[in-house]
Amino acid sequence: MNLACEKHTWQTSEKYPSSKAVDGLCGNLSESGGQCAVSLESNADVTWLVDLANSDLAGTFLGFSVYVSNTTVKEDGYLCYHDTTYTPSTIPSSLTIECTMPGRYVIYFNTREGNLSTKPGYSTKAQINLCEVEVYDVNNGFTRRLLGFSVAVSNTTDYNHGVICYHERKYNKYTIPSTVDFFCSAVGRYVIFYNERRPGISYPEDYSQYAFVDLCEIEVYGCPIPQYGFEQPACTLPCAALCKYGINNGYTAVFLGFSLYISNSTNRLDGILCHHDTNYTRETIPDHVTIDCPYHGQYVIFYNERLPGVTYPSGYSNLAYGDLCEVEVYGGKSVFI
Repeated sequence: MNLACEKHTWQTSEKYPSSKAVDGLCGNLSESGGQCAVSLESNADVTWLVDLANSDLAGTFLGFSVYVSNTTVKEDGYLCYHDTTYTPSTIPSSLTIECTMPGRYVIYFNTREGNLSTKPGYSTKAQINLCEVEVYDVNNGFTRRLLGFSVAVSNTTDYNHGVICYHERKYNKYTIPSTVDFFCSAVGRYVIFYNERRPGISYPEDYSQYAFVDLCEIEVYGCPIPQYGFEQPACTLPCAALCKYGINNGYTAVFLGFSLYISNSTNRLDGILCHHDTNYTRETIPDHVTIDCPYHGQYVIFYNERLPGVTYPSGYSNLAYGDLCEVEVYGGKSVFI
């Protein structure tokens, strides 16, 4: 559940409303598209915040169980998982549970009987707040097929001529997710999915015997495709040299050096610094950032500054801006900007 969706927001100044960053819309990410929060420029600092109010749902999940059964009665089935270790600050927004028992029904169960309602961090009443439940058969053959895949960006259709953006080496048939999201700073015309099962090479135990392409959806964000090669149809120049939204568009520079705080007041200094960007450049800052913050607080605060008399790294904008297209908060822990 996105805890920030349609919650009360505020920002230092408004060119476009601060509420646009939590409206759940991100189809048009242009400044004037009507879906982004945009501040007036500042030669000092800018702040944007969202009030999460009473959205602490983490406690409602604590102590839950998952069963697999051939009837709708959980006692007739097999207990796959029972949470006894998580706290409101450590329970993640999504969980992968391995269960090797077959069955017709997957049952989510929680209770506040006995003294569970008084256990630290637990909600007083049992409640269901499930956004999505996915069940995968690890023996269906499909999970094994994806293991070990790579993604490259190239200016030709030859995988070997490109830049390897991602090479999957950590998953097994139980843990590989249904979607994989990764950042690639390479510039190119073709995005290439590649996998192999070559004769004479020993692959890990969970890998399929043969190589397959089983892809449901591929999404690529960055330089808009209609702009690629617009001024040079042969596409021999890098995208960044042609795309009007390239690294010199003025927008990537305004985010550099931003900070994110969690606080119980609207003053960021009363809270905890979750993230301070000191690594990104105009060339490497992605279009969205995922930040894990294992702290509690009512307000999520975006802050950036360009203070007079302070020398900032090369590539930073001269003025501070608060331009946010969408902010999502999950599980009281992860913030997506």
